[in-house]
Amino acid sequence: MNRAAFLARDEVISVDYTYVHRWEDFSFVRGAVNAMRQLVGAGYQLIVVTNRSGIARGYFSADQYHALTSRILKSLREQSIEIVDVHHWPHHPSGAIACWAVDCDCHKPALGVTLRARADYDLSLLEAILIGDEPSDIAACVGRAFLVRTDNQESQCELGDADAVFDSLADCVASLLPSHIPLVAKATL
Repeated sequence: MNRAAFLARDEVISVDYTYVHRWEDFSFVRGAVNAMRQLVGAGYQLIVVTNRSGIARGYFSADQYHALTSRILKSLREQSIEIVDVHHWPHHPSGAIACWAVDCDCHKPALGVTLRARADYDLSLLEAILIGDEPSDIAACVGRAFLVRTDNQESQCELGDADAVFDSLADCVASLLPSHIPLVAKATL
């Protein structure tokens, strides 16, 4: 079975300028690209997970989201980082666009995305890690989950169910990888 690192997009790998949907407005968080490269080098398959309720709210289109995602993936490939998949959720129960105004089983913290990824990529969720910036990211049912503190009010909370809290993705990865201690799961699935 393969190991995966599930990474939240906004505030973990990219700066959150609120409903970013154009390449011109996108930027990586300092140190995030190198941290992703280190995770790949350590044998993790990278899967980006992101709520994109701006689609349901009518702030940008699904086509605009996909165009930006393509540019992000191209930029990372040019830097020798392969993202295995990007799971996004355009839904929001009170969205303005009827076809997206639904509640789904994928929107974080629901488990739909991790369970589908497990099947699609033959993943060991016990050996998987998740790095997010909100407590809702942490309920993804993986071996270990970490919070990154950001300007987001929710990321300033207590440790909660997270295994640890860090100031950035780079700090989290630096803490995890040099120890050569296996990432052992705290629970069984």
